[in-house]
Amino acid sequence: MKENNRFARGVCLAFSVILCVSILFAESDIAQKEDFPPAPKGEMMEKAGLLPMGGHDMSKQFDAVIKVDSGTKTLKNETITSDEDNKNALFAQNDGKVIANGLTIRTKQNGSRGLYVAFGGTIEAKKVDVETLGEHCAAFATDMGEGSVTVDGGKALTKGKGSPVIYSTGDISVKNLSGSAENSEMAVIEGKNSVTIEKSNLTGGSGLDGEVSAGVMLYQSMSGDANEGTAFFTAKNSSLTNTATGEKSAFFYVTNTNAVVNLEKTELLGNTETLILASGNDSRRGWGRKGANGGQLEFNLISQQAKGDIIVDKISSVKLNLGKKSSLTGAINADKGGKVDIFIEKSAKLEVTADSYFNKFADADDSYKNIKSNGHTIFYNKDLEENSYLKGRTIILPDGGKLSPAEYDFTLTDEASSSEKGQPGKENGRPPMENGKPGEKSGKEPPKIEMTVLTGKLNIVSSKAMLIDDDNKATVLKVMEAKAMGGDKEGPKGGRGAGGQPPMGEGGFGGGMQPPSDMGGNPSDMKASGRSDMKRPKPVTFDDLKKLKGKKVEIQGVMEKDGSFMVFTISEKK
Repeated sequence: MKENNRFARGVCLAFSVILCVSILFAESDIAQKEDFPPAPKGEMMEKAGLLPMGGHDMSKQFDAVIKVDSGTKTLKNETITSDEDNKNALFAQNDGKVIANGLTIRTKQNGSRGLYVAFGGTIEAKKVDVETLGEHCAAFATDMGEGSVTVDGGKALTKGKGSPVIYSTGDISVKNLSGSAENSEMAVIEGKNSVTIEKSNLTGGSGLDGEVSAGVMLYQSMSGDANEGTAFFTAKNSSLTNTATGEKSAFFYVTNTNAVVNLEKTELLGNTETLILASGNDSRRGWGRKGANGGQLEFNLISQQAKGDIIVDKISSVKLNLGKKSSLTGAINADKGGKVDIFIEKSAKLEVTADSYFNKFADADDSYKNIKSNGHTIFYNKDLEENSYLKGRTIILPDGGKLSPAEYDFTLTDEASSSEKGQPGKENGRPPMENGKPGEKSGKEPPKIEMTVLTGKLNIVSSKAMLIDDDNKATVLKVMEAKAMGGDKEGPKGGRGAGGQPPMGEGGFGGGMQPPSDMGGNPSDMKASGRSDMKRPKPVTFDDLKKLKGKKVEIQGVMEKDGSFMVFTISEKK
């Protein structure tokens, strides 16, 4: 019995080592490339009618009148009608592809989208007529695992809340389309995905209760349905009308993500009082961590006229590129909130309607005749090296205003510069400092690790693993590939281990760190137990999961803060 207890103690310690390594080092490809943690419970996925993955009924989310899982299906002059909750009209996933011409779609209940893809599915459609009546029913939507929707010609109308014309967690392109969202944004992009609009007229402008209302929203929900990265919104030869109203409204709203907006020969109509709002949010919907969830936007204009104020908070930034024959009118960073850079091409024009504050200021016209100040002062950061050509001078502009140096700190807060927006347990993308100094211990005991056992059916779709329990509820699984553990192979030069991580120290920790004291001792305890030949358990890999696809399994591991489950062991349950 004593020997068994020591052995059990050693196994638990080994599991704890694996957990700590998983925190210190890269997780598996499934986590790195697909970034698939489940959404915190709440309304964060209301935008596209996606409920949280944690505890979500997966049996209906991807239900559809016509569903294509593989191969290519051709539709011509087809009418598709749905009158059930969560019954999408047309859905493609995995290797499934739909080529359609002459589609008429009507969905009447909630959670029922028009054209809908996930896990790499593809839909190419011409001459569409889509109308959705329910809440969370985008006309054109992509979901987890990405995919593409291409539309050429037709019209789309959505009437429910949280039902934009376009909701993209993949790539969606529309051309020659007339689309309107009566109670939602015209377009929403989540994560590193894209929307391209050409020769189309889109209208919309709303938001979730208590959130910013916008014509176009670019954000990262942290739900895992979209990989983190840069969102791209492009509109060319089109017309966009913003119907958002209220104090918290904007044409373009960017939060908790990096984004690029490209506009060329596109009319911006409707409410343009606030052209751009780049800011953090209160995190109540899980959109990052408050104080570290700002918006970072690059705004590019070519042969484009834009009007409206640009508001940037202290954890956000905007880069303005006024290209050939473009113009921008408005108060820019008037409250000196965040960092705004600007480049003005010689044939472009800038008009400010209030004192405006810039970090980097560059104008290809050294006479500044392409600036209309209306008597206001344009401030630039005199301490920035890129502004050294101005030599700290105050320049009188042609219409009486001034281009003037200013001393202020435009450096974003550490939270804003974090590459890990809103990740729990980290400050500024790094492990939190103790006593205010790196490397100093506060004497606090680290949190205890709680091992959990789950059972259910293992489901794998497009390199994503989920455990479906008896109630048909899904939990997203994460694993640690061997290559992320380090130590097995000599890392690259420069003292880095596998995957560019620090080399493994004694006890399996980077830099020779020892496990926390509450983990039941130290690695030498394994030898003391009489099991000197005991090795650290081999981590479960994604290949291990694939071998058990579709089977009833029992898994042991740790439930993480984002609601996903880190797998330490897995076995088939007979």
